[in-house]
Amino acid sequence: MSNDYEDSGIPVIRGTNMDGRYVGGDFVFVSPEKFERDLSRNIARAGDVVFTQRGTLGQVALVPDDGYETYVVSQSQMRLRVDADRACAEFVYYAATTPQFLRQINDRAISTGVPHTNLGILAELEVPSLPLPDQQAIAEVLGALDDKIAANTRLAATADEFVRALVALSDCTDSIPLSKLFTSPRIGVDPTQIEPTTPYVGLEHVPRRSMWLSEAGIAQDASSTKSAFEAGDLLFGKLRPYFHKVVTAPFSGICSTDILVLRPRDADLSGFASAAAASDAVIASVTASSEGTRMPRASWRDLAAVDVPWPGHSAATRISEEIASIRDTVHAGLAENRTLAATRDALLPKLVSGALRVKDTQSMIEEVPR
Repeated sequence: MSNDYEDSGIPVIRGTNMDGRYVGGDFVFVSPEKFERDLSRNIARAGDVVFTQRGTLGQVALVPDDGYETYVVSQSQMRLRVDADRACAEFVYYAATTPQFLRQINDRAISTGVPHTNLGILAELEVPSLPLPDQQAIAEVLGALDDKIAANTRLAATADEFVRALVALSDCTDSIPLSKLFTSPRIGVDPTQIEPTTPYVGLEHVPRRSMWLSEAGIAQDASSTKSAFEAGDLLFGKLRPYFHKVVTAPFSGICSTDILVLRPRDADLSGFASAAAASDAVIASVTASSEGTRMPRASWRDLAAVDVPWPGHSAATRISEEIASIRDTVHAGLAENRTLAATRDALLPKLVSGALRVKDTQSMIEEVPR
């Protein structure tokens, strides 16, 4: 079906659209004519639950009621339509994200070739049988936590674009090399010799083209020598720099040696410096100069020589103050997300199984920082 994709029309739900509670992101489309002729049986509408059939088994997402009226389900996904008189679609979604449900999928998956399932297998899977009002109450509690996480995530995305625009639109009549804004300390650390819960940042934790770090591991899961960084440092992914993995560190910790640690020379300019170094222009420049064909790597030497627009010290300081305020708000929201997600993950299996009642969760939710 990939050859039939269009720039507009009926959106197609693929695995890339299932990264979250609701299907979303960048859709591909098929024409209405193609849909009517060949795909009208592959339809999904608001309230349906979509499961991955092959590839990354265990992916599940809800079809939202604020998106498109009709979707096409790709050949690698399956659609489940929930009987609203017997079950709550949101509850089914949450039940399908539990470890118990995932074990059912893995136990029944067809291992020939690429691991896959089918509608017959999906029909055999079980979710806890709870009264409909209880299902709805559980979905409301868990959904409220996810809604707050989504709001903080949207704020971070908006802030990222605003900060980039703030720097790009500043009145710059000069330029300055990044070496004048940063140093690159190289402090090697043996992760087995430090506190095991020390935050660890690998390239897998760094998002693409976002200045904000929302995930991290811990030192006890790391091996071999790592690099130390401090809160406020810029972490610049040097392996395949075109992936645009550049974030401001919200805490101190250790990181992969495939990440360059850049420390602002002047704390008063850290906001401007970090946004300038994370720009598309810097990524393009350092990508062009990186060494290696299959696994290109950027170096501090090349990055240090890149010129960025410079509005002057006074203007850069004012811009940095504004960025610092935005950065602190975003980091607080993302820290809250980690607490909210931990609370949700702790509540989910207990609520879905009936081991914990909704009324007993109020005190736990009230303790979540806001």
